[in-house]
Amino acid sequence: MPHVHLDIELGEQIAEKAKEAGPVVLKGDYSTSVLRRIYSEMNIFVGTRIHSDIFALTAGTPVVAIAYEIPKGFGIVSMVEGSDFILDIAKINKEKLWLMVVKLLLQKESMRSIICEKVKIMQQTIEETYIELISSALEEK
Repeated sequence: MPHVHLDIELGEQIAEKAKEAGPVVLKGDYSTSVLRRIYSEMNIFVGTRIHSDIFALTAGTPVVAIAYEIPKGFGIVSMVEGSDFILDIAKINKEKLWLMVVKLLLQKESMRSIICEKVKIMQQTIEETYIELISSALEEK
């Protein structure tokens, strides 16, 4: 799932190595609503780009986050899922990744429920805070 155009080449390399699984590399320019629908149809998402991880989480899709920007990569995902499904890119290997993917697949339905509830609460908090800030700014005028 390329997040930026530069991701397509790497995605194609990964797809070539995983031929038997039949991966598809998306190359189009998709609207946010289409991307959200694509993410929501995934069983899980394994991502390195924090914005892709966030997109998946807001679509209710469990994420294995490979964090390369610390603490940002750890912080945002852990707010929603906890830290059980975050890998530090400096410490990753295929065994660790595989174990984490299997663990998340086994918990995907319960994690989906947890994610949806936490995202809903976060969205409500953002909306309430936004309204308070706008109201406060208007009162000061």
